[in-house]
Amino acid sequence: MVGELDATSRAYFLVLLLTGQRRDEVRELVRGELDMSRPWMDLSEARMKSGYPHITPFADKARDLIAGPLAAHNYRYVFPSLRAYVDEAAYTIYDLGNALDFLNAAMERKAKAARSAYERWTAHDLRRTFSTLANGILDDEENAVLGENHIEGVMGHKVGGRCQTPITNINMSRRSEGSFGYGRTRFAGLSATRRSVATDVGEVRLDPNTS
Repeated sequence: MVGELDATSRAYFLVLLLTGQRRDEVRELVRGELDMSRPWMDLSEARMKSGYPHITPFADKARDLIAGPLAAHNYRYVFPSLRAYVDEAAYTIYDLGNALDFLNAAMERKAKAARSAYERWTAHDLRRTFSTLANGILDDEENAVLGENHIEGVMGHKVGGRCQTPITNINMSRRSEGSFGYGRTRFAGLSATRRSVATDVGEVRLDPNTS
């Protein structure tokens, strides 16, 4: 059903799911906050609910979803407004509401046809889904792959009373060798969605035994 949305809405919702960030942190994302060579987005304290700056890593799928809009337009905002008369505005709450109404109506029809109960969802539910999927990633011995504190850090939550970025104290020169290799082999047996979430939250982990 997400595939039936316009390209901007589709990319926006999937980036929310794959990065675990808050609705407005992604909705108001601008080009200057991106470093596609790392790749990550670097949000200032003014953009974060916590009031602290935050760096969010993303892996191949999220990177492709972000790179698509960047190549398709020259606007400052990565996800621009769908309203034609607004040239330099972020994807609006109105745009978001319309997309959610479309998705919820489609899902409700399917649930009704299957005689199942249906509860409407919001953009914030994608953040909850990210947390559930990330915490549910297990290795072959059924052990959690990602530390809870690491996941909380990726999501911009406070850990031990303070906010932490998930890439603090990492030797970035080892990034490709240590992180992507770990992500692509360790998660080989996961579904595509779980593997995308796993690499998005785990790609900067050089040691699978630390959080």
